Amino acid sequence: MEPAPPSTTPAPASRTIAKPHLNVAFIGHHRDGKTTLLAALLARLAREPGCRVTPLTVEQLDQIDNPQWRAWRPAYRVHGPITVRPRRLFVETARRALSLVDCPGLRRRIKQTAWAVSAVDVAVLVVSAPDGPQAQTSEHLRLAAAAGVGALIVFLNKCDLLDDEQRADEIEVELRELIERCVPGIDGDDVRVIRGAAAPALARDPLWQDGVYRLIEALEDGVTPPPRDTAPERTLVAIERVYATPPSPGEKPKPRALVGGTIKRGRVVTGERLLCSGLQEKPRVVQVHSIEIDGRPVTQAEAGAHVGMVLRAGEYLTEGSLYPHHLGRGQVLVPASADEPSDLFYARVRLLEPDEGGRHTTLKTGHTVQALIGAAAVAAQLVLVGGGALGPGEDAEVKFRLYHPLLLAAGMTFTFRDGSDGLQWLEGGPCVWGGTVGRGEILRVAARRRAATA
Repeated sequence: MEPAPPSTTPAPASRTIAKPHLNVAFIGHHRDGKTTLLAALLARLAREPGCRVTPLTVEQLDQIDNPQWRAWRPAYRVHGPITVRPRRLFVETARRALSLVDCPGLRRRIKQTAWAVSAVDVAVLVVSAPDGPQAQTSEHLRLAAAAGVGALIVFLNKCDLLDDEQRADEIEVELRELIERCVPGIDGDDVRVIRGAAAPALARDPLWQDGVYRLIEALEDGVTPPPRDTAPERTLVAIERVYATPPSPGEKPKPRALVGGTIKRGRVVTGERLLCSGLQEKPRVVQVHSIEIDGRPVTQAEAGAHVGMVLRAGEYLTEGSLYPHHLGRGQVLVPASADEPSDLFYARVRLLEPDEGGRHTTLKTGHTVQALIGAAAVAAQLVLVGGGALGPGEDAEVKFRLYHPLLLAAGMTFTFRDGSDGLQWLEGGPCVWGGTVGRGEILRVAARRRAATA
């Protein structure tokens, strides 16, 4: 649970966000300049007429949603600010309402990046021009592809450090080829590549202002918001964070929970009752007490919006009181008519090759992985339908037995990791952090294994 909750003030009147809404994630390798680019973007938007933006420095951004323990690490003292948790900012331009997410670039934080990109419409891939594509560049692209991100923009950063313009051309060609390999359905030649330098732009160097301006132009005019399904009977809210609400001195904890999440389908209205489904034995009935968008109270929110909601127990006699520890990331809020969660499904999966960051050895029935499905990260046991073994670069139909049930549907795509954050030992090589080793698409969902878990 997160320690700092947003405001819990109930919505006094009907207010909505009228401008077209777009969820944007900044992804890329560690230290390629994602946070600096976000700061430069905020600074430029603050100078544009008709924008509702609060400019923040890199140091101020570093204090948002980042734990204090990161400052104790030697890497922080040597390299400066390090993003270890996704941070989200809401800004309004003249024509768009943008929800900007700054994702961690460290490989050991790939789980946080996975749930951050699980509900975005467009990804801005930040790549350092002097370094070119690196390990997390391709891994973040695969996460975006598995999350169903429909649009991609590339920002080639730190071009001020290049002595040869031909090097930038080579990096751009390499990136387009990498995108075609990692993101099926997107033509690398059609992806917009913007060259710039975030640090000089943040310092108001006139030579590098154009790159940030073209990024704003691409977000406002170059990307069309996807169609939103606002049917109330199909409502689905993915819970991404659960906030702790410490009581005032001398008060008892209030029976309510504060959550942050993205409305993927439908709409949410204050006062309505929903089912909290997934990661527990049976769904829990909750009631929406209040809704906020960027700290502003609203009475309803529709698909595409990132909201903060205060939830109460929907059925006190049967459910009892509701507290933050009853909820978790990866759960979803759905109507009572929604399907039941399941812990068993069949999927077509493909293992990455070693040069793609995948495994060096085969997988066999009984192997346990961590499946990243939407905002959830759940351990799963694999059963190869055809028997035998699954080697790097091969694909097969695999049955997944989840350790905790989730709300699943055919056609959902996901990635899976070899282990959690623990160190993996490569024979004849050094220890490395376990990362993404495969990608899959759900073919069909089976009935939950109630008898096996009874």
